[in-house]
Amino acid sequence: MKRLRKILTLIVCCAVLMSGMTVTALAADGTIAFSDPETAVGDTVEIKCAVSTTTDTISSVDLTLKYDSESLKFESGDGVTKSQDGTLTYTGTGGSSEVSFTMSFQALKEGDAVVTVASSSVVGSSGVELGMEEGNSSVTIAAGDPSKIKTE
Repeated sequence: MKRLRKILTLIVCCAVLMSGMTVTALAADGTIAFSDPETAVGDTVEIKCAVSTTTDTISSVDLTLKYDSESLKFESGDGVTKSQDGTLTYTGTGGSSEVSFTMSFQALKEGDAVVTVASSSVVGSSGVELGMEEGNSSVTIAAGDPSKIKTE
């Protein structure tokens, strides 16, 4: 009986101590989302990226993106530059709750290719960096005409 009383006392003490603890869950301030297009070998495909927030106005966006350079060949993009094979950088300014841009690629081989966010920095008008939920683009490439592939 004494043992049971000690165990119950210990449980009650732990419950009281734990009730005083607070748990902070960090929610994302916004999202980085991409379109998931379909194309064929040799054709040009456009991928749209939208950076949006519900907590602040976007002041600036800096993204580093990775893509499968064996399946996709970067052609152009609004504010997007190729820093090395398979890596792109995007730099832009906001002024609203959403910033979007489009990238064009040529499909090189059949299969699936992915464009992902390697790193991101999105700053709100308050000067604070916003936490973003990062998505990716899944590109489905069907059989096509390899003779249309441009060589440099």
